[in-house]
Amino acid sequence: MTSINIPRELLPEGIKNPAIFFAEKHPNLPDCGIDTGDIVVIDLDADFVNGEISVFKNSRLPVYRISNKRTRCYSEHLGKVAMVIKYYGNSPING
Repeated sequence: MTSINIPRELLPEGIKNPAIFFAEKHPNLPDCGIDTGDIVVIDLDADFVNGEISVFKNSRLPVYRISNKRTRCYSEHLGKVAMVIKYYGNSPING
């Protein structure tokens, strides 16, 4: 995950504790409509709701996973996805 900054005025209303990163796709990343190089905004203070897209964490590589459900290896909920900025050309990650 690569950390970036974004003005708070561009974030959705109601986000309490935002974290923003570029998505780096891995083979085990489920298809949630988020592609390599997209900017993903999560709310670190939002509770997990089964069926809604969130980011989970584990201690092995890949460390982060985007999913709509908990899995055994990725049980620590990091935050709920609040917004995705999609690139339809070259993103900073995939050139």
